[in-house]
Amino acid sequence: MIGPGLKKFADENNMISGHGMAYGDLRGYAVTLTEGSGYKRMAIAATFPNEEKKSALRAFLDSSDLSQYRVKSIVLTGISIDITFLDNPGTMTKIRDFTDWLFPQLQNYEISGISTCVKCKKSLSSSDGWRLISDVAVPLHDACFEKLSDEIRKEEAQRREAAGGSYVSGFIGGLLGALLGAVLWALVMSVGYVASIIGYLIGWLANKGYDLLRGKQGPGKIAIIVIVTIIAVIIGSFGSDVIALISMINGGELPGIGYGDIPNIIFLMLSEDTAYLTATLMNLGLGLVFAFLGVFTILKTAKKQTGNKKIRNL
Repeated sequence: MIGPGLKKFADENNMISGHGMAYGDLRGYAVTLTEGSGYKRMAIAATFPNEEKKSALRAFLDSSDLSQYRVKSIVLTGISIDITFLDNPGTMTKIRDFTDWLFPQLQNYEISGISTCVKCKKSLSSSDGWRLISDVAVPLHDACFEKLSDEIRKEEAQRREAAGGSYVSGFIGGLLGALLGAVLWALVMSVGYVASIIGYLIGWLANKGYDLLRGKQGPGKIAIIVIVTIIAVIIGSFGSDVIALISMINGGELPGIGYGDIPNIIFLMLSEDTAYLTATLMNLGLGLVFAFLGVFTILKTAKKQTGNKKIRNL
């Protein structure tokens, strides 16, 4: 959902709010407004008459002081000018100032306006609807929407085929990475801490291991990262108990007990010591909460990398 700042800006410009965003006519251009953690985004649906005009706009933007508007990045895609703003108090004022500065410049580069289809570059009628293409709302002819949808799906299929890999190799790589994180988790827990940063590391290492062993870049990647993260938290949690028992054995606190007896000791404690079982379950629950808080960004990034582009009617 968009916040009150963007909602007010959209209402001021008679834009449509819905589907977690605002979109509509902003100064003669089809514009989409969205936001997330620490950023606000404006996407201007646009096509250029030729590559020279596109390069000229890129050069103009690169030579301008965009930091004064808190612009974090500007990406020129095939169908949009995608602008990301760093979101801090006062950012909406910067967005208004940026809009006042940029939009009058766009006509110098012959960028298509809201009345032009971004696919065929021909005029649109009032009956042509809005479509969502990769989080950018654009007005398209029905026939152009179907053609663009087919092209995007074919490109995605080709990309997945070219990437290759398999879920099996990805699972192995993800598990190896997550197990390295489990070791860190065990060491941190053994000194009495549970840290979300370790959860982030588990997710990062799992994702890195998955990619290094050429795991398939498909929707199953998310499930694999989740599974190996859970495995890592479980191993890391019990690993801290193993470290504690090894320390006690080395310190002579458990005479007659060897390292090989540790699994049996843990099993007996789980089955016979209610307090230990309760504490273990609480640690596992807390560990999973912190881990998934930590890997949320990793999962979100992985979803963007592996998910299909959104293509639908608005």
